[in-house]
Amino acid sequence: MQHWWQVAIRNSRARPGRTVLSTLAIALGVGAVIWVTGAYEFIRQSVSEEVWTWIGRSHLAIESKFGESGTVYQSLVEEVRSVPHVLHSTARLKETVEAVFGDPATEAEPETASVDAVGIMPKTEYVFRDHDKMLLAGGLPAPGDRRVAVIEQGFADEHGLGLDDTLHLREGPFAPTFAFRVIGLVERRRVRRLQQPTVLVPLVDLQAMKPRDGTARVTKVDIILDDTSPKTLAIAAAAVRKVA
Repeated sequence: MQHWWQVAIRNSRARPGRTVLSTLAIALGVGAVIWVTGAYEFIRQSVSEEVWTWIGRSHLAIESKFGESGTVYQSLVEEVRSVPHVLHSTARLKETVEAVFGDPATEAEPETASVDAVGIMPKTEYVFRDHDKMLLAGGLPAPGDRRVAVIEQGFADEHGLGLDDTLHLREGPFAPTFAFRVIGLVERRRVRRLQQPTVLVPLVDLQAMKPRDGTARVTKVDIILDDTSPKTLAIAAAAVRKVA
């Protein structure tokens, strides 16, 4: 070992430039490995959180054939509860809307940002997803709450929002603006340019922002079963498909 150490010292003195370049190359290589590993872990956690937030504990789900771009009848939430082995059901509506900053009534061209508004049924939502685990401050919508919102801490920091502040949302540039009181701040990893900020609001308020044909619609109906054996899943899935 001492022999090789002496050879290394002699070589570094004989060709210092090459030694410096070799050291830099090694340092850059190690740095690149660390960066790629860190980026991969960040993306993995972001995707895992996104999947868990959307799917939760759901065993079965009813969605449009158009996925998040389509809707199904909200009445299915109640109808599937008569299906054998269905223990819980809930619904969500996801819409891309505009967040408006400043006073939309006085500013001709206020600052806006595109966000994903997710409407939930507070009475049944928390059986499916543990939103409180991501809660940093404030609380979550309770049954009966209206015009309240839970936003990401990063989104709040970007636009100077805090608890009890007012967040204005609208369907588009020429649509009416709805005011929501910020009651909660959550932590959410977001891969920039790929994911928009998420705003959690009561389902009825989001439906009021974008009325359809007079029939209440949702993006997704989630279902939890009392038994998750393959046989029961198959029976329940067939019965739910028949109802839907």
